[in-house]
Amino acid sequence: MPRQLTRLWWRLLGLALGAVLGAATFGLGFGLGLTRGSAISDPAIATLLEERNTAVAELATLREEVSNLRQEASVLERSRQIERETNKALQIQLKDAQDERLALVREGTYLKRIIREGGKGAVRVHDLVLLAGEGPQSIRYSFTVSQLVPDFGETQGRVALRVTGTQGGEDQELGLERLPRADPKELSMRFDHFQAFQGELTLPDDFEPRFLTVIISPEGDRLAGTSESFPWILERP
Repeated sequence: MPRQLTRLWWRLLGLALGAVLGAATFGLGFGLGLTRGSAISDPAIATLLEERNTAVAELATLREEVSNLRQEASVLERSRQIERETNKALQIQLKDAQDERLALVREGTYLKRIIREGGKGAVRVHDLVLLAGEGPQSIRYSFTVSQLVPDFGETQGRVALRVTGTQGGEDQELGLERLPRADPKELSMRFDHFQAFQGELTLPDDFEPRFLTVIISPEGDRLAGTSESFPWILERP
């Protein structure tokens, strides 16, 4: 597109110069004809006028072509912008579909565990959200646990969090008990259908987290113990 515009501008410039020279020649010839007794014949003047009119017409045509090319360039840029926005929306939809599929796979795994362990209840961990807190390395978290077996009754037990990552180039696993600023320090569950949890923790300055694991430790033998790991992804508030 830019090369076509450049060629058109050069053509416009050439035609404009030709029109100016033609007009000057016509004026000069007309003046000489008045002073020297029609030194330039009428056919020559008619030819110059015809060439001038042709140049003016070509200039008008080229201006119209330039205007059309500009409109086409604007439409093409808008089409590219729409294509970029469409691709971005499709990527978001694909991520949502993958997350939903992963959640279904996890739920299927829990149900298989229930069957293997003779009809025990099992809870599912979902809707985990990690947000940056106010201080450095401060993290706010929230998640929900729910019972997968209908009419199971009251679910009781303890919930533990483990942050897996690297510190000083070595793999480390930190629980709430090893994080002095963790609030709350302990998590317990007691619900019929579901229970929401939220809290805040602060990681060491040189610690790079990779995963957060939620560990369910049931009370009694009616509930199967479970654990679920999530990639460490901070979401925007």
